[in-house]
Amino acid sequence: MKKTIVYLLLGIASCLSLFISPGCNKINPFTKEKQITVCFVPLDGISKSQIEELKKDFQENFTDKREEVFFVESLEHFNTSDSCINRKYNRFEAGTMLKFLNNQFGESANKIACENSERGSSDYYIIGVTNKDISKSNLHNKPNYGILGKSTLGGNVSVISTYRLKNKKELWKLAMHEFGHGYFNLNHCENDDPSCIMADAKGGNPHFELKDTLCSTCYEKSLRPDIIRKIIN
Repeated sequence: MKKTIVYLLLGIASCLSLFISPGCNKINPFTKEKQITVCFVPLDGISKSQIEELKKDFQENFTDKREEVFFVESLEHFNTSDSCINRKYNRFEAGTMLKFLNNQFGESANKIACENSERGSSDYYIIGVTNKDISKSNLHNKPNYGILGKSTLGGNVSVISTYRLKNKKELWKLAMHEFGHGYFNLNHCENDDPSCIMADAKGGNPHFELKDTLCSTCYEKSLRPDIIRKIIN
């Protein structure tokens, strides 16, 4: 009888720990969805007004307005570390920038995500925005290839650049493309759907003017299909 009571008390204590454990990354048993805070970091020559416009466009075109699932914030302006420069090509090395952004802003972004959380569970995602040229090594058979953005599949940080973006009004689509790679673990659209935000530029013009949605295949392949939302035009 005593053992039964002990086991019962241990079970109750275990359940209570879900509610009183410190930190904001504990999954609330009453909700299946997490809240995500996307933190834009203005880098180098990116202005506050550019970031504010990006935040507005990103939130209006992606966030589901029926419920607060996504928060969109901006962090302080920062200059990219000189350690990220590939001096031979005078470009920032995108992979090194991802590490720099995570090391420099991970703690701040996590703190903001915790403050935004109302359900006991929250993720953060960092997107650095620069106007400098960024590149990736050994891409398309070139030792150093200029790119628009880079992410780690399933990671929590991306970097995007306005340097090669023809229409700056479509910066939010570039941000969404990289966010799709990182947070939703999506590869490039396997259907090559020209309207899908995850379609690959294949080393050319990404034609963001044609992209205004997420195709059904990419939607279904998302790492987090319970929270991803159709992008609205």
